[in-house]
Amino acid sequence: MVWLHILMGTLGLVSGWVAIGAGKGRTLHTTAGQVFVGSMLIMAATGTVMATLESNTRSIVGGAFTFYLVATAYLAVKSRWSMQRGLLAGMAMLAASIAGYAAMLGITAAEMDGLSSVAFELLIGVIALASALSDFRLVMSGASAGRTRIARHAWRMLTALVLASAAFFLGQADEFPQALQHFGILSLPVMLSVLTIPYWLYRIRQGRWIANASKAAKVRPS
Repeated sequence: MVWLHILMGTLGLVSGWVAIGAGKGRTLHTTAGQVFVGSMLIMAATGTVMATLESNTRSIVGGAFTFYLVATAYLAVKSRWSMQRGLLAGMAMLAASIAGYAAMLGITAAEMDGLSSVAFELLIGVIALASALSDFRLVMSGASAGRTRIARHAWRMLTALVLASAAFFLGQADEFPQALQHFGILSLPVMLSVLTIPYWLYRIRQGRWIANASKAAKVRPS
């Protein structure tokens, strides 16, 4: 299971960056995105199982939340609302559970080691709670459309990429050559993936992603 987890994680990172760089709406973007979804779901699921067996609570939170983000991002653009609604309600409950678990871990860690040790749990807990509330609101109000739907898809996919990058480059830093462990080199891919979130949300808000995707759809051979 360890090698499957590593293989899927590596494939997820590569396909994620290919999807980011490819023209939106084009075949390469769609194919890379599908590979990203499949590999990330397997990576997150196997990681969560292994973390549970090892009682690694922080990795349980990270793995479960990554699975949730990728699954709901995919649902946002690939499923009919009649099918998505029930699944989304279940995903919202998962996100709320992750938020509650992260809060519990944060409180325990703060009592033992001080507030400086709870940054990860606090961050994941806040994002998970906000995501759950967003999902519940969507379940009650109905399907999203246009830029709202694309933005929902994008930030969740990109946040999952951030978590995977952090787990790979920072969580496994001791596996890299000693030279790369200095001067914050391993943090650069993580910071770059973080910056993709405001960049693409801005482009979506301006309508540029949607315009490019529409152009690609028009020139695509039938």
